[in-house]
Amino acid sequence: MAMRVGVAAALLIVAFVAASCGGVTDPSKNTTQTINGTLNPGANICLPDPINMSNGGEYTVKLTALQPTPTATLLISLWQGAGCQFLFAQNLAILNNVTLSGAIIQKGAYSISIADPGVLTVAQTFTITVSHP
Repeated sequence: MAMRVGVAAALLIVAFVAASCGGVTDPSKNTTQTINGTLNPGANICLPDPINMSNGGEYTVKLTALQPTPTATLLISLWQGAGCQFLFAQNLAILNNVTLSGAIIQKGAYSISIADPGVLTVAQTFTITVSHP
């Protein structure tokens, strides 16, 4: 009997902790955030738009507009912390393809940076779409 009470108490604690963490967000219920800007040749910029991951779940980052050179390849990074503090993921980006994706385990503030890997000759206007929990 004492064993059952102990197991029940442990299960109750686990359920309470899981509920207080907010759980995992179903990707179909993600928030979509759009970030616009301009990237100059040779630049590497941390975008000022904060991304607040409110739960664990899946994220995607996609370059959805690029002008005047839509065929250019850029470098996009996801950082943990506002202001690009700790590198979380990084990849080369081409227009309309998922650049970064994966699991968010630790909720909190994240940020995006975009860089020219040395291919731009003129400034580019861009749009990045971030789907996140």
